[in-house]
Amino acid sequence: MATSPTEKPWVDIAIRLIPLLTALGLVLGFATLCDHVPTLNQLRHPFARETVSPTDFVNAHADDADSVAVSARAVEKAMLASCDAGIADRASFQQTLSEAKDKFDAVDKSLVASASNPPTGQESAYNDMEKAVVQLSNAVSTASSFVDSKKPSDLKNYSTQWQQGRQQWNEAVTNIWKAAGQTPPIVDKTVAAGCMR
Repeated sequence: MATSPTEKPWVDIAIRLIPLLTALGLVLGFATLCDHVPTLNQLRHPFARETVSPTDFVNAHADDADSVAVSARAVEKAMLASCDAGIADRASFQQTLSEAKDKFDAVDKSLVASASNPPTGQESAYNDMEKAVVQLSNAVSTASSFVDSKKPSDLKNYSTQWQQGRQQWNEAVTNIWKAAGQTPPIVDKTVAAGCMR
């Protein structure tokens, strides 16, 4: 003889609790899963970046930026010396260019590695900063090629790349460093395009 659900109230309660407990388990399981997956905002915007304050960015990249400015000055000095006396010590000139290129490339890697954390409000300047380092590196490679090839087109390309990279770098670091209340490490404009005899 079968008993009715009203005779056993706990059965009726259990039947009604099953969907509720299942839903609760799903919610708790989802919450735990969310701790191990990207946020909903990151899922909507997979290329979204978390920004840092301009001050934190400058503090993290001050050595990189100083390295670019110092290396650029060394290239500029070597280029100006080539205007006065030609390239008297070709090996020393090439070493200066090689060291500058290595430093530019190292800074580029550092900036690319921190691409997910650009300075707040300065994302465009950050992108320009990274592009500028690549441009300066390419300019140094072109100058190095000119020493061997003596092609006027290499010298012209060097001059164009250097000027564009210098301008882009200066604008980018000026925006970011000023947002952080600090003096920007700019690349001075001293190169003479017709040199490297």
